[in-house]
Amino acid sequence: MTCDGRATWTQSTVPSSLGYVCGVSCPSSQHCVATGTDAIYAGGPGNPAAVYGSDGGQTWSPATASATSDGGLNQPDCVTRDYCVAVGHRGAETATSPGAYGTVMYSSDGGKSWH
Repeated sequence: MTCDGRATWTQSTVPSSLGYVCGVSCPSSQHCVATGTDAIYAGGPGNPAAVYGSDGGQTWSPATASATSDGGLNQPDCVTRDYCVAVGHRGAETATSPGAYGTVMYSSDGGKSWH
């Protein structure tokens, strides 16, 4: 993560609930949300997953999702500290085949829960 305009970067570890990171959005220098999937194509596409942090990306907490479906969430966009949207896919995605359907999820509590 970086908090100085990408001048320096620090490695951080996300919870195992986010097996594959597809994107990160930081609406402030301290608050960030990362989205992806809970599995890395190990026998299936996994489910949408997200994590959030309020210390510049040094520590992360797992988010909850109101529904699960095969697939994942790609790049999140947090327009404020509280409100984020993320597009993704659902359906049978593999490393060489895209998912069959699109999906959109949102968070109104800073990435803690997704609907």
